[in-house]
Amino acid sequence: MKVTQNRIKVLFFSKIVNLSEALESIFSEEVDFSFQKLSELDDLWVSKPENSNSILILDLSQSAELFCSIIDKNGNDFCSKPVIFLLDNDQKINFINDRNCDLYEIMWKPFRIDELISKIRSFATSLTRSRLDEFLIIMQENYFYPNKNMIKNFKGNSIRLTEKETEIIKFLCKGKGKILSKDVLLKMIWGYEKSITTHTLETHIYRLRKKIKVGLGETELILKNNKGYYLNSPKTQN
Repeated sequence: MKVTQNRIKVLFFSKIVNLSEALESIFSEEVDFSFQKLSELDDLWVSKPENSNSILILDLSQSAELFCSIIDKNGNDFCSKPVIFLLDNDQKINFINDRNCDLYEIMWKPFRIDELISKIRSFATSLTRSRLDEFLIIMQENYFYPNKNMIKNFKGNSIRLTEKETEIIKFLCKGKGKILSKDVLLKMIWGYEKSITTHTLETHIYRLRKKIKVGLGETELILKNNKGYYLNSPKTQN
């Protein structure tokens, strides 16, 4: 049997034993998947480096309250993980929305196995593109999601950005700590619109820095001097 090098890692939890065993058997025949069933939902917090890029599949049809209690106990770290939720009624969507989960898809029960496999493959593809192109880490504990117009820190606090604020941070990230002059930022973000002046840029960045300070408690994320603006020790993760 041919084994692919970059298999999609799947962690699965359900209180329905027959479903877990059936999926484990089916996925064992799929050469591009690595499937592991979890006996307890608490196992999600057993840190294993090899599971860091896994897609979680959680069956909430009989464990929605358990899911909520564990999330509330362990904090918001889970909510940034990629998850496919299996739901049996739309009322349980509130359990997800109330906990501000970021990266998730929904499968409605009952479902066909080929639909689930297709959903996982599609989700994995979109996550790969997101990690390569759209997921940047700024400083040490602040996560920038350009495709969501959002910055989120490790405490779970987040701020929403305007389109222009997102563009400003994206170009500062590309600078990798180098100072970008006001003229350069103006051309990158607004093009060659003659009506746009450096005062417009200064106003946007002033409001952005204030938003970051109030929402995230960061006072030195975007720095400036007489030459322009730059990020404080930005890092990029692929």
